[in-house]
Amino acid sequence: MNFIFTGAFWGMVIILVGVSVLLKAYFNINIPIFRTLFGLLIVLLGISIVFGRPIACGDSRHVFFGEGAFHGHEGEDSFNVVFGKGTTDLRKIQLEADNKTIYVNTVFGENTVYYDPTQPVVFTVNVAFGEATLPDQKGSAFGKSEFKTSNYDASKPHLNVNINVAFGSVKVKERNLE
Repeated sequence: MNFIFTGAFWGMVIILVGVSVLLKAYFNINIPIFRTLFGLLIVLLGISIVFGRPIACGDSRHVFFGEGAFHGHEGEDSFNVVFGKGTTDLRKIQLEADNKTIYVNTVFGENTVYYDPTQPVVFTVNVAFGEATLPDQKGSAFGKSEFKTSNYDASKPHLNVNINVAFGSVKVKERNLE
């Protein structure tokens, strides 16, 4: 299942979508590529259940069909929850001379993002058919919204957190570093 998070998998998906578009445009052959991929995913899940392999998989940056906790460490800039539940803790991310950008993606899942309120952070949230709740209690079901911490200054190093939600839920909460 970790194959889904590789560049080879997404490259094949893009190639198949392109071939499908060309077949439709030139030969009027309609191949429902997304339905086919979804069907293959369900078959893969069924096979993994039959053979006793775990459905949930992931690593320190990805959760797929499971539950996990992410802790922002050096070198990690993207955290993904797909068909699962996650907790993303950004409180230990250290800012240096430059701004740092983190991506938090949630698709068909639930994620809670924690940040240190003493750290300058700007959250940019993109939602499509989902829900995002920011610390100022503003929610969004569709579209783009932004939240800046009180000590945010654009001229000083800060943390940029880009949150993308599709058919899922994300809650952004402040929590002091203990």
